[in-house]
Amino acid sequence: MVKLKNILSAAVFSLAVSSPVFSSGEGTSAAKFLKADTGARASAMGGAFTAVSDDSDAINYNPAGLAGLKASQAMLTHNEWLSGFKQENLSFARPVRHGAFGIGLTYFHSGGIDETDMSGSYTGGSFDQTDMALTAGYGFRASRNLFLGFSGKAIRESLAGHSATGFAADGGALYTMSNLRLGASVRNVGSSIKLYEDAFPLPLTIRGGAAYNFGGWLVSAEAEKPRDGKMALKAGTELVMDFMSENAFSLRAGYVSGRDENTGPGFTGGVGIRFSKLMFDYAFSPFGDLGNSHRFSLVVNFGGTVSRSDDDDVRIEDSEIVKPAAAVPVSERASVPPPAVSEPATIVNDSKPAVKSGSNDGVVKQHCIDSCVSQADNVEACITACSEK
Repeated sequence: MVKLKNILSAAVFSLAVSSPVFSSGEGTSAAKFLKADTGARASAMGGAFTAVSDDSDAINYNPAGLAGLKASQAMLTHNEWLSGFKQENLSFARPVRHGAFGIGLTYFHSGGIDETDMSGSYTGGSFDQTDMALTAGYGFRASRNLFLGFSGKAIRESLAGHSATGFAADGGALYTMSNLRLGASVRNVGSSIKLYEDAFPLPLTIRGGAAYNFGGWLVSAEAEKPRDGKMALKAGTELVMDFMSENAFSLRAGYVSGRDENTGPGFTGGVGIRFSKLMFDYAFSPFGDLGNSHRFSLVVNFGGTVSRSDDDDVRIEDSEIVKPAAAVPVSERASVPPPAVSEPATIVNDSKPAVKSGSNDGVVKQHCIDSCVSQADNVEACITACSEK
């Protein structure tokens, strides 16, 4: 029993530090790894990403943001986490005509953890811990400015040969007004997970925030309330500097409230660089006595841009488009009067020989005859008059 209690104590500690906002005695939740940031860009901005959510990482923050993607994107992230844990994240988004589908995979693994007894002495054994969540979602445009999204996830926790499975759902909304974005999400709505003898609820989390783009300078802020902790405030910023056409360099910083004196000041930072459709991001998050977190993300955009009907509607409303006049059916056309034929010149000599081909008079006569073809009546009389010129 001592051994089991020790394993559970180590697991609870490891899971607790997997959240940027540490537990504060308001309750205990299972699958705390679901509260951890995923991509390096969002992490560098303090996790204040609910109203941003403009890349494939939206599947982990606000699935409504998937609807804004116009090209397929994949993101792969590696995180050197705390207490020897490592975190891997994969997200992928595929736009379609009226929205976008997204999938995400989060995987925590500890490797071998030395087993100790209640006094802290090494017993000679070891155990490992793995946590995984597979998420699939869809985001769509509900109106010109409102985006909605939802996702479902399967969760699995494994500890020292024991495992448990659960399911959860996320939902989100995103409202855009020019350079302002307002976002809200509810995450990890689901049943409890029972590992060993006790069952614990999932870390239900409610988020709401805003983001504003000043033209290359993005600022975001939000409030987060987890089931098992106090409300936390988050803020982030990103400065993007373009160079050499499609390339860019980004500087990012963020802040998370709710840390205690032993878990760092709550500041985060990072950088990013983009080469056309390929991006590299890095995030640094200090946790005081517990150590530092280093995240590395590789982002790839590929495929053509998806044209959406709702986007086309916006462009049509915002631009002056002159439509060509519709063709008039033949049956409805007004009758067009035939071209007038000038009176033939007075003939001085009826026996005048024919005009030689190529002379100026011959050209005039030919034009006169051609004009007679369009005459509805008296065609023969017209031609005769032309011939007498």
